[in-house]
Amino acid sequence: MKNVLFRKSNERKKPSGKSGFTLIEVIVTLIITVIVIAISGSLVITGTNMFARSAQRDTQTNIAETVLTFVSEQILYAERIGVGTNENDNTIYAIPAANGAAIIHIKNTTTGYGDLRGQLFFRRADDGQPSLVNVFGENFYQGYDIGLTGVITKGPQNSNIELTVNVYSGVGNTPVMTRTITRPLLNYRFSGSETTMTIFDSENFYYFFVPGGN
Repeated sequence: MKNVLFRKSNERKKPSGKSGFTLIEVIVTLIITVIVIAISGSLVITGTNMFARSAQRDTQTNIAETVLTFVSEQILYAERIGVGTNENDNTIYAIPAANGAAIIHIKNTTTGYGDLRGQLFFRRADDGQPSLVNVFGENFYQGYDIGLTGVITKGPQNSNIELTVNVYSGVGNTPVMTRTITRPLLNYRFSGSETTMTIFDSENFYYFFVPGGN
């Protein structure tokens, strides 16, 4: 009888093999879960920001390179290049706005920054355009402004022009993107002993050039 009672007592004391989570285990699990969620969220945010910055850079690059391509193609065969204070008056180099002369101008379309930057306008007199037109339209710039500079250098055979486009975000005077190219001016000839000439150096002016034959 005693042996039977002893066995039953031992059977009651044997563990069932089933156990629950302790409080410490639950807390550790929660901490690990929070850490994993935080890391995952940070990676998602970082990836989103990188994608947005990449898209902005692509837009800025496209604006700069498109403007550079247009301007360089327009002046490729220019025989003379000059600067005027408005689209009907070229007082510096005396190149008339009529008689085949074309005009490039960076026109301010915003407020607060003067005419130091803006959007590209163009008129070619022999095309019968009555006034300057926005080459690419306002939507092309997506809120950005551009500035244009250029330096002509005399070469042994052809003169070359170095064109630079700066892209501005509308905040401050530091460009967010700069692109520069060097192209030949196939018909341009320097007069006298000068070897360089800076043009497009102040976007307040209108830039006149007389296209030559190709």
